[in-house]
Amino acid sequence: MTTNYVRHLRALVGSSPVILTGTSVVVRNEGGQILFQRRSDNGLWSLPGGMLEMGDSLEDTARREVFEEVGITVQSLALLGVVSGPECFYRYPNGDEVWNVTVVFQSEPIAQNPTAKDESLEARWSTFASMQLNLSPPTRTAANKLGFF
Repeated sequence: MTTNYVRHLRALVGSSPVILTGTSVVVRNEGGQILFQRRSDNGLWSLPGGMLEMGDSLEDTARREVFEEVGITVQSLALLGVVSGPECFYRYPNGDEVWNVTVVFQSEPIAQNPTAKDESLEARWSTFASMQLNLSPPTRTAANKLGFF
């Protein structure tokens, strides 16, 4: 079953803080670079990913979101970790507040020509080190907690 769970939830609770489970995917190319997307909501860079929809598995969510946001198909996913806690609170530019629980996977792309789609303004292969100052707070928190820098 595919619905827009977050939209439905926000219709009920407005911008009040909610706990949301989502995914982020560290997609590495053959050169070891990581795929980043520049988000349309805050103009900052993040890993592709998104929120779990009712009835979806985390793996299905990860694959769907990577394709929807940057046009890349991924198959195998390896669990890197789960990120949660007080550092994972985020207020979106529209005022919505969320406590993120993010399941972070790693994968290699099937196709390597990313294209900005949906919620992305731009897609780029790079490294955490070179993107660090321009990362969206949830991605920066996940990268810190998982030891990327």
